[in-house]
Amino acid sequence: MLAKMQSNRVPSNIFSLIYKICFLFSIECIIITSIIFTSTEESVMRAKIYTVATSHLDTSWNWDFETTLREHLPKTMKDNFALFKRFPEYRFSFEGSYRYELMEEYYPTEFETLKEYAAQGRWLVSGSCFENGDVNAPSPEALFRNITYGNGYFRKTFGQESVDIYLPDCFGFGWALPSVAAHCGLRGFTTQKLMWSSAYGIPFDLGRWYGVDGKWIYASLDAKDYTLVLKSVRENPAVRKKVHDNMKRYDLPFAEILHGVGDCGGAPKVDSVLNACIEERQNKYSKEDVYCASTDRIFRDMDAELTPEQLEKMPKWKNELVFTDHAVGSYTSRTQGKRFNRRCELLADAAERASVGAMQLGADYPQEMLDEAWKRTIAHQFHDDITGTSMNVCYKRNWNDYCLALNRFAEEYRASASHIVRAIDTSFAEGTPVVVFNPVQNTAERVGSVSASLKIGKKPFARVFDAKGNEVPSQVKRSGGKLTVTFTAAVPSVGYAVYDIRPSDTVSTVNGTLKVTERMLENENLVVRFNSQGDICSILDKKTGREALSAPIKMDLFAYDGSLAWPAWELNYKEVMAEPVCSAAQPKFVLEDYGQSRVSIKTIRTARGSTFTQTVSLDAGAERVDVQNEVEWRSPRTLLKASFPLASSNPIATFDLGLGAIERNNDTRRLYEFPAQMWADLTKEDKSFGVSVFSDSRVGWDKPNDSTLRLTCVHTPRNPYKEESKMNFLDLGLNRFGFSIYPHEGDWKDSDTQRQANEFNQPMTVFVTDCHSGVLNEKASLMSVSDRSVQVRCIKKAQDSDKIIVRVNEGTQKECKAVKLYFANGIESAEETTGDERYLADAVVEDGALVFDLAPFAVRTFAITPKKAEITVAKPVYSAVELPKNLAVSSSDEHRADGVMDGCSLSERLIPEHLVCGGVPFDLAKNGVNAVRCNGQTVAVDANADGIYLLAASAKNDKQVYFTVGEELFACNILSARENFGAWDLYALGETGYIKKETLGLMMTHVHKASGDAYGAIACFYKYFIPTAGATQITLPNDEDIIILSATAVKGKTECQTACALYDELDKREFDFLYDPKEEEYSKLNRFEKMLGEFRFQKEFKLNRMDFDLNLNRYRKPGERE
Repeated sequence: MLAKMQSNRVPSNIFSLIYKICFLFSIECIIITSIIFTSTEESVMRAKIYTVATSHLDTSWNWDFETTLREHLPKTMKDNFALFKRFPEYRFSFEGSYRYELMEEYYPTEFETLKEYAAQGRWLVSGSCFENGDVNAPSPEALFRNITYGNGYFRKTFGQESVDIYLPDCFGFGWALPSVAAHCGLRGFTTQKLMWSSAYGIPFDLGRWYGVDGKWIYASLDAKDYTLVLKSVRENPAVRKKVHDNMKRYDLPFAEILHGVGDCGGAPKVDSVLNACIEERQNKYSKEDVYCASTDRIFRDMDAELTPEQLEKMPKWKNELVFTDHAVGSYTSRTQGKRFNRRCELLADAAERASVGAMQLGADYPQEMLDEAWKRTIAHQFHDDITGTSMNVCYKRNWNDYCLALNRFAEEYRASASHIVRAIDTSFAEGTPVVVFNPVQNTAERVGSVSASLKIGKKPFARVFDAKGNEVPSQVKRSGGKLTVTFTAAVPSVGYAVYDIRPSDTVSTVNGTLKVTERMLENENLVVRFNSQGDICSILDKKTGREALSAPIKMDLFAYDGSLAWPAWELNYKEVMAEPVCSAAQPKFVLEDYGQSRVSIKTIRTARGSTFTQTVSLDAGAERVDVQNEVEWRSPRTLLKASFPLASSNPIATFDLGLGAIERNNDTRRLYEFPAQMWADLTKEDKSFGVSVFSDSRVGWDKPNDSTLRLTCVHTPRNPYKEESKMNFLDLGLNRFGFSIYPHEGDWKDSDTQRQANEFNQPMTVFVTDCHSGVLNEKASLMSVSDRSVQVRCIKKAQDSDKIIVRVNEGTQKECKAVKLYFANGIESAEETTGDERYLADAVVEDGALVFDLAPFAVRTFAITPKKAEITVAKPVYSAVELPKNLAVSSSDEHRADGVMDGCSLSERLIPEHLVCGGVPFDLAKNGVNAVRCNGQTVAVDANADGIYLLAASAKNDKQVYFTVGEELFACNILSARENFGAWDLYALGETGYIKKETLGLMMTHVHKASGDAYGAIACFYKYFIPTAGATQITLPNDEDIIILSATAVKGKTECQTACALYDELDKREFDFLYDPKEEEYSKLNRFEKMLGEFRFQKEFKLNRMDFDLNLNRYRKPGERE
């Protein structure tokens, strides 16, 4: 038995084997459990890497707009279509709906293919905006419109929208930007440009950027170069560092990196796309996920996946992100572009407010025309356009577009004012009634001097009376058969007031407090004195007895070579901080205005070859001193700054952001030039008093010491950069700009700085009408607010409904409770919207007023339904006039042809069937025999009509021609369809500027040649009125260059005319500038200087790659550990 048992015993090595198996099994269980738990942890913390394929395209820069149309846009589509076919994972982001509109216009077939890829989620819209624009010079309101047009187009065309601001190549980012983006419901912002020149380094890779109003968006501030070629993703050193740092510092498992091409469009390199797609396919085998993503996917995912704890851990930046060097020159370069832009923005605002008023009285809102002009303006806010950094030839197109936009805004403003004026009772007038419009909101009436130029008979003078028969202060000048009457008007908030200008044999007898001598201006509030050099040397506030200045205001000129690498983009710190070499001097004093409404002194001075004409004005009752400057700049290698030494010393000054304000210290090497919108303020440290300085177009400022503010006016560097750019000619020629000085008691927040700045920048407008009865009073307000801290940033019709959009912004950093906003007829209902007009919630309306709160610097937008006006305004009656058409002026895309319009034909696709310009409708034919080529034909007209409107142009140059109306000849200046409407001085091209004076009717953005589209070649037809009352026919000119597209007869014409200039006027001048050959030679950099310029730039570039430690509040040195 024992032997049997022993024979059945399990060998000991079997137990050993079992033991080993059990041990290994337990280890395996531990490993599996560990893997399970590890996988669970990693599923929460799994890193996500977003590769963003992009193609940055400069609309113009070192090439013109036509090249972009002809080469860069089709290349971008073609190259990416090829990549889509090769790589199913490939997704491509492209920003700027303007570019999409251009692709749709010029390449409709290819655009349909693009739409198919967009529907598949492969071609991705990006950046939310109409144009990839600068965000320093444009106003925040323009940024709101940029987003509204951009995402509006994306939704309409693709059924998609973007939730980010994507600005890979802009030159610094103001503190209003995150506030604007957040208010539009956007979630993030991406750039790679901070590494070029940020005054604050790069605060973080991914984090939260808070705006001036305390609202925030995500920010990807170090997305790397958009021209990067990805050789790998997970093993890319930059990506590894991003993943490591974001996880370690902030528990943030996200990273983003750009790759692609720039600045000519196209597509990323094949290898880069291949590597990104391969690594996306490897996600299931890796601890980190890689995505071929849109620019905004990272922000969508962070919104969806981050916990509240992770959100709180994210780094936060509560400041601006402006630059040190690379950008600060561009605040000023191409000065006239900034001036055109500011005037476009403000004239658009005035036109919209008047159009809303007219809409309440039954007029049609001119949506199409205003949108066209707004888009034309925003298109030139592109970051290499408004910044002044493109080739000279680009500005021939750009500034012409600005002039056309100004003309369009002005005409719609006048037409809307006409509709309102028809309803106003002006029958009390004994002379010529004029209506003064005030576009600015006030809590009280706005009082100021206005000027009207009009024909008023042979009497030498005129006197002005209000609707109650009270005479108001006035004065006159007679020139060229016209009388310019300047008078003091009191006008309600966003409203109008009627005045009566009566011819007189005597001057106004109204006594006032204005005084003027050769070197002194005085009103009831201020005394202004000049020194022997023509400088304003004293501004005494009579109410407080305080002197506003610590030294004279000077136009200082600095010896200036500027940047040796980036001349238009940058200034030079040492040159900016040096003493000026001279100032404008040797004055001639001219008494320009003297009366009881306004007094002004003109000084004409010279310095360094330039001529400075400065008109300093003081109006009756004014609390500020206005200065208008016209500088004939002929000073190469020179920097011009207006210096304001103020008595209100403080190391900190406040600068306007257009949506709040920011405090900045005295100049430092890191921050010695900075942007501001309309004003800067220096209030004494004890808050007892201060001085605000306003600017009408210049946006570059600095603060060299505790008591001085400076406004950069012109800079002309040494380096041409490129032959096509010739930046050594930068802004040589005519420069116009204005500034104003406003002393105040207390802090700026308790003063009228915001209101005074708005009124300086947005003047009142005078319209001439006739005597007629009406149902509206002689004075009325369209809209008002109960709190003076509240700024009304826009009043317009909604893009997609008849509701009225009103945007309000707290302007003095105070909490505003139960603010009331009133409309003339009351408010029926209201709802709150995003900045781009999407519904958020119902708003509170009490007793016909909108009631709301505003946090400090907060912005809110409302869509209002006003109560219907119980007023009917008689409209003119329009009817189409049959024309003896004899010309096919257009051609189709399938059969493009040459034509009579300077060798071109119009594109029939671009001709609208109906057009309304300034309230006048025109019917047009797109094809066939659709125009009149004038050769003396007769046209039948209704004898009961007041006249006919023509849509006409010259096929060649501008021509004065005559229409025969009955027995009378009527002269018309018919403008060229193809010649630019406006221009400004471009001395590098040997050209001087001009602005024509007719009214734009129809603009077509390209024309045809038999060889194809004439890229970017515009054609304009203008609106003309010919009075025909009593006549039964008119005879057309016997000139075949005159082309008429359409004619409309009108009965009951009661239009008002603008009696003051709404934007710059300029007649053509001879070019007489001779550039010194020695200057030409000196402008050429030698090899060493080129290397020096590059060295300085690279030094700054490396400095900006240093980490800014938010905890230490300083830069972490290279190699320094956390």
